[in-house]
Amino acid sequence: MMIHKRSSAIFPTKREDGMALVITLALIVLVTVAAVAFLSRATGNRAVEASRSNQILSAQLAETGGDYVEGLFLQMITNSSPVTYSGTSGVTVTNYLPSSAPGMTWMTPIPLVTSTISAIDTNFYNLIRQSVPETNINPIETNASTNDSTVIPSQNGRFMSAEKWNDPNLLPNGFYSTNQLPNWIYVNRDGSMTSAPSTNVIGRFAYNAYDIGGLLDANVAGYPTTNFTSITNLARLKGTLAGADLTQIDTNNITINDVNNFIIWRHNTNTTSASIYITDVLIASSNGFLFPTPGDQSFTSRHDLIRYAKTQNPVFTNALPYLTHFT
Repeated sequence: MMIHKRSSAIFPTKREDGMALVITLALIVLVTVAAVAFLSRATGNRAVEASRSNQILSAQLAETGGDYVEGLFLQMITNSSPVTYSGTSGVTVTNYLPSSAPGMTWMTPIPLVTSTISAIDTNFYNLIRQSVPETNINPIETNASTNDSTVIPSQNGRFMSAEKWNDPNLLPNGFYSTNQLPNWIYVNRDGSMTSAPSTNVIGRFAYNAYDIGGLLDANVAGYPTTNFTSITNLARLKGTLAGADLTQIDTNNITINDVNNFIIWRHNTNTTSASIYITDVLIASSNGFLFPTPGDQSFTSRHDLIRYAKTQNPVFTNALPYLTHFT
């Protein structure tokens, strides 16, 4: 009798077939997950790099706008009456004096096309330039400003509202009319400015230029009223910015308590002691208030100043048009 026996090594069982199928499917799932993860990562990286590239281009365009405005002010000076002096060894020195009244003064006496800012409106005393076309025979502006207001949406829906232009809080009442806002200046591929959009335009910018030279340094100005009733103590402060009475900025809203809270927040020293406060002020004034007392809280940017006023001392928002963050 002959008995035939099937070898399991050559002919796998159904159980082994099932295991092989499970392993195969698992490998397919792993490969699919890896492929999806790779594609997702690649797509995400591409979006991040595109966003970063756009941010760099936007920053470069903003720097271009800043350089353009700075160039305008330099042009105002160099186009005035220069005075040349002859020095020793044949060296000549030229002094440029801004002799043109519209050159370095308040903007509004200049005839403007689109702006309705009144020359007698004290709300705009800090504003000295903005990107709007001029009608002067010899315009200070290079006439690159267009008639396209920044409040009008572009094809992609982007625009700059009056609220956005008011963010610096340098005007007591802000811009209260859309035709008081600046207009766009278009930038071509070769870096030139144009007043007419075309296919060569790669970006645009607009600007307001403010004069903050007469504003009070919020890191220095003001003093705590406690123990400062002495005329001698007040006299010692009056020679510095620390002697400024901040309640006079807005007598209807800013009280002595508001100023005291502001000084106490700003200074780490004991502000209840007039002698300690005066000593700190006199030491700081000797170096131009460039080195604050260790532990004091300082405003390093206007953003810091605005954030403090809005979050910790809201009544000081009325004082922002009169305050800056440096001397």
